[in-house]
Amino acid sequence: MPIDITFADPRNYELAKNGLLVLRPVLDNLGYEWYLGHGTLLGAVREHDLIFHDNDIDCPINENADLQKVADALTAADFYILKLEYFGISAVVPGAKKSKEDPWDLHVDIWKQYRYPNNQVFEVYEKGPWVDTSDGGHPMYNKFIIPAPTKIIRTTFLGEEFPIPENYDDILTVEYGDWHKVVKDYKTTDSTNFGLW
Repeated sequence: MPIDITFADPRNYELAKNGLLVLRPVLDNLGYEWYLGHGTLLGAVREHDLIFHDNDIDCPINENADLQKVADALTAADFYILKLEYFGISAVVPGAKKSKEDPWDLHVDIWKQYRYPNNQVFEVYEKGPWVDTSDGGHPMYNKFIIPAPTKIIRTTFLGEEFPIPENYDDILTVEYGDWHKVVKDYKTTDSTNFGLW
């Protein structure tokens, strides 16, 4: 039975917050450019906190990042690797998953951003949940196009300094429209810049 995970649950909030506080130095120490993205970025700049109806942590990383090296560093920091692909990693935050059988999977998604024409970047997006497709299923891949970060700056979030794109307003406007308005049932595929890969 799936668990309805959101940050409105105090346990989930603490796990996500602690996960981000562990994640920041891990990614900073690897030396790749990265920043808070999607709902995590929205929470950092609009709420100055995690968004209570959100359910994961999003962090884009430079396309030149060695994701095996990132996964190894995450494992050393007690993250549980759910999936490692050529374009990204999905990892459960420390303390949220005790074993392979444990369904608790509050996670962080770290994905590569690839350069695209006209000062844009795109992210590979896999439809549906992170699932094992060894039964012959074939996941669909799409791309999600947003403005490229003009510069990475730091902002105070959860009591620490986190990287965000200086042009976050442009990025969030392309992604969410009027991002100042709270939309609790937003889906990535709702965006007009979501297209076939």
